[in-house]
Amino acid sequence: MPRSTYRPRIVVDITHYQRTKLNQYLAYGEQRRVFAAFINDLIDMLDEAGHDFVLFMLSREFTYRNAYYADRRSTNTSTGPTEP
Repeated sequence: MPRSTYRPRIVVDITHYQRTKLNQYLAYGEQRRVFAAFINDLIDMLDEAGHDFVLFMLSREFTYRNAYYADRRSTNTSTGPTEP
C-alpha cells in the first residue's frame, strides 16, 4: 500500500508586519524548522503540565525571552569586569 503524503497543517493568521519581520530574519525553510520546534516544545510542556501550561503561557508568565535570558544568566559565571 502506498505511503500517504497527507501532512496535517496548522493555519495561523498573522499581520503584514509580522510577516515582514519573519521574512526579514528567517528564510522560508528556516521558518518551518523554527515553528516545528515551537510545536514540539508546546507538546512536551502539555504532556508534562497539561492545561495548566496553556494558562501559564497565555498569562504571559512564560516567554521564550524570559527562558532565554534565564538560561544565559545561569551559564554565565562572570561577575563582570574586574579591576587590575
